[in-house]
Formats: sequence, C-alpha cells, structure tokens
Amino acid sequence: MSYPRISAFIRGGAVLFFLVPFAHSACSGEWSRQAKTQPALLHMEDFWVQALTDRSSAELDCLLAPDFMDSNWKGDSLNREQVLQAAAIRAPVPAGAKHSFEEMKARIYGDTGIVTGVSYFTYNDGSQHARARFTDVFIYRDHRWQAVAGHETPIETAK
Repeated sequence: MSYPRISAFIRGGAVLFFLVPFAHSACSGEWSRQAKTQPALLHMEDFWVQALTDRSSAELDCLLAPDFMDSNWKGDSLNREQVLQAAAIRAPVPAGAKHSFEEMKARIYGDTGIVTGVSYFTYNDGSQHARARFTDVFIYRDHRWQAVAGHETPIETAK
C-alpha cells in the first residue's frame, strides 16, 4: 500500500471512530437508513401498528416526527407527546386478536409519502372490530420515513 492510500485509510478510520457512537442512538438499525419506496412506506404502517400493539413508546418515538399531529377516530387532535403518552397506557390487544389492513395504497410525491387504507382487528370468532379508514402522511428526512400527520375515521360495522 502506498502512503497516500494508508493516509486515506487512517483518515477514514478516524471518521468512523467518531461517527459510530452516534449511529447507535435510540433510532439505529432499521431506522438508520430506509428506502424511499412504496414498499418501505407500507412496512412503516405495519411497524406503526406493531409499536402500538406492543405499547412501545421507544419505537413510536423513532417513527413520529417532532411536529407530528394526529386526528384520531374520536375526533381528538393529538400532538406527538400526547400520542406517545396514550400508547404507554393503552389497553392490551385482546388475546387472539389479529390486526389487518385492507385497501392499502402508498404514494410518493418527492419527499412526501401518503399511505391510505382500512385498519381493523379480527377476533377468534371471526368478527371485525375497530375498523377505521386512515390517511398517514410521511416525510423522508435523514434517509428515513417519519410520520408527520395521521387521521382515522371509524367505519361502522354491520350488527
């Protein structure tokens, strides 16, 4: 190896030495670099529901942008902190209930992603509960998708 190559290698190693500790923040791993694609946006919806199901404020903390706002199925307007607090005290999902999506569509416009669909739980007896049509808006920042807005509208089910 020539001296210029060794020097470049050492400089590159020094940069990695100083940057690696920052890469292991609370939002590392899956959060550190995401594709700017429709499948990646759809994956974020699955991840979002799993974080809510697990009552994982840490995962939601990575997903929700600092300026996130939600208009929930009750008509309440919630900021990011209120959503994180609500997730932490959310009632557990009933045993055997499975979360599902219908009519999922993801669209990307520059650095903005929009996901629409219907979300619901299916119980062991086959009944569907908590059906809601949703629209979630994401912004692609720092090589990852962050949710900036959510809106849910309940869908009445036949009785």
